[in-house]
Amino acid sequence: MAERTVAQLLREAATALDEQRGVGSATNMPAPDRTGEGRANRDKFCTATEFTAILLLNYPALRDCGGYQLLRARGTTRSKCLIPIDCPREGYTPHYLCSTANIGQAILYARPLQRDIDLETISQTEEPGPHTQCEVECMFCGQVINMASIQDHIDVCEISHQQSTSAAQTSAQSSAAQSSAQSAAPTSAAQSAASTSAAQSAAPTSAAQSAASTSAAQSAASTSAAQSAASTSAAQSSAQSAAPTSAAQSAASTSAAQTSAASTSSTGRVSEICNEEWKLEPDTKAAAKMFQTHLLKDADQKPTLKLTLDMHVTEEDRERAIIGFYKQTNIDWTRPFEVQLKGDCAIGDGVKKYFFSLCLNKLQTGLHLHLDYTGGKTILFTGAADHLVPSTSLPLLQGDLFRVAGRIIGHSFLNRGPLLSGMGQCLFPLLASKDMGAIDAAVLQLDDCPDLDIVEIVSLLESQTVLTPENVDQVNHLALSWDLPNLTENNRRLLGQQILHHGVIVRRERQMAQLRKGLKDTRVLQMLKERPELASALFPRSAEAELEPEMIIERIVWPEPDSDEEEEIDEYCSVVAYLRQYISLASSSELQQLIEFWTGWAVLPDELYVSVDRDATYPTASTCFTTLKLPTGCGSYRDFCFKLGAAFAQFFDSVEEDDASKWHQRQLIHEWDEERGSLWLILKEQ
Repeated sequence: MAERTVAQLLREAATALDEQRGVGSATNMPAPDRTGEGRANRDKFCTATEFTAILLLNYPALRDCGGYQLLRARGTTRSKCLIPIDCPREGYTPHYLCSTANIGQAILYARPLQRDIDLETISQTEEPGPHTQCEVECMFCGQVINMASIQDHIDVCEISHQQSTSAAQTSAQSSAAQSSAQSAAPTSAAQSAASTSAAQSAAPTSAAQSAASTSAAQSAASTSAAQSAASTSAAQSSAQSAAPTSAAQSAASTSAAQTSAASTSSTGRVSEICNEEWKLEPDTKAAAKMFQTHLLKDADQKPTLKLTLDMHVTEEDRERAIIGFYKQTNIDWTRPFEVQLKGDCAIGDGVKKYFFSLCLNKLQTGLHLHLDYTGGKTILFTGAADHLVPSTSLPLLQGDLFRVAGRIIGHSFLNRGPLLSGMGQCLFPLLASKDMGAIDAAVLQLDDCPDLDIVEIVSLLESQTVLTPENVDQVNHLALSWDLPNLTENNRRLLGQQILHHGVIVRRERQMAQLRKGLKDTRVLQMLKERPELASALFPRSAEAELEPEMIIERIVWPEPDSDEEEEIDEYCSVVAYLRQYISLASSSELQQLIEFWTGWAVLPDELYVSVDRDATYPTASTCFTTLKLPTGCGSYRDFCFKLGAAFAQFFDSVEEDDASKWHQRQLIHEWDEERGSLWLILKEQ
């Protein structure tokens, strides 16, 4: 007899116990009413329909949930989490799970797709539908969809179902008004007929009374009879004239109801046509604005969503208030939004604009709250400009802060506020869909990875240099920690691409899932689902982002006067106030020009410095230290704008050597705009 190890003996003992309990074959397995752990053995090469049938046989609670999804555990003891297993087009099969998904002997977890499991009323007897088991029926539209794409379908179908439900309620109200108007016509006719019969019965009564009177009063009786007949004929004529009048009124109300119903149906058809226009618009920015209008068309009829932000508390407390506001559940973010600043008398749309600029600034530059235990700012998105990716910090993920970020981005988009600029385009396919095909379609660059150690290893693998044993050990250690193959002579470049894909995409799948949920809560995800190319309109590039005055003013470190003399303090305060006024009144393009003059490029730094130089004649900038030096002696705001504009013209001319000599050949003409309070500069060739 061959020797067997302890592990083999234990495995044989477990198999024997399973056979005694009747779980060794699928045919002897009972259909327990449970949702816990179980074993479902089946032929490895069975079809997806057979695999799903045996799974639903053992877990009948999944039949009423509109499909299922399989998950597996990943990570160590402290960071263990459930990762979804991508469903192929033909459905889950044991061969796919063992070979492509590389499950082996791991435990699988199943969860419902469209509806949560009702633990109180779990059905055992309901049979599955007539369609194949890799296809499920949508609970909103009834369409049979492949289980691999049912999640993407219900994200869009659920919103369409809500819109159709509201339209059906509107049509039901109009039809009820029409039926009530039609019922009013016979009622008025019956009332007029009753008044006519009453008038007719009054005539014989008066005639009998006049006949029963004495002969001495015959002339009086005949007179009263004549009066009675006259009153009867008058009552009849008035009743007959009243009947067509009431019928005309009922007919008019009926026609008005029919007209309103027709106008409602025509308005519904027009709105349906308008709703489809944003899907056909070739310009992405115009299509995004049309989608905004589509979502906010009924916003005026909804209650206002209000927020009060205390300006007297610390920066950390304001951030907590913002996070707490966007962590609320069951909120319709398409409602009209109103912000009140406690301690500030500002009102109107400027307050809302300031609030969204503040929120987007926090997302882009970081929070003052110490949530990731690094001691500094809490950074949600890290990386270079136009290559921002979500942070891999576990406390941020556990705090559901990326869902909060998605709600802020979607809410600002709906209210036409600033947008999060600089997001890496490699993540756009993950926003529209989380299928494996979309993940594999992401085009990656080294700039997309913010981890310098990963960039160093990938650069080393893509180079042609000979690797030292230390380099090979470093690569194999990283590959082993991510369940990737070891380095060989044939997979050097492929392994580098796999490491880059895992470092950028796989490590941020859960962060992107939370970001998608936040966008779905604000109903903006529908736009990305139906037109993925509109992600560039939701996340513009850094150079295309519109600057807001609040974004610049919050970053400025204002100087303090060096002297105690009153005259110098007045000059200092005047020139600083002129700069603040210029920033508040300038357009986005003018602010972009100011930042480029101030820092040397068009990307906002974390801090901007201002100094006052009494010896300077025109404003100058030290781009290395992001410092703007302002001159004194500006008698008015107009003089300040003139000097700043001259400095801009000289700076942008000096960028190109060919145009540097033309500065002395030009004439500077300034025109004052009284309405905007700003100076327009015109450079004219002499």
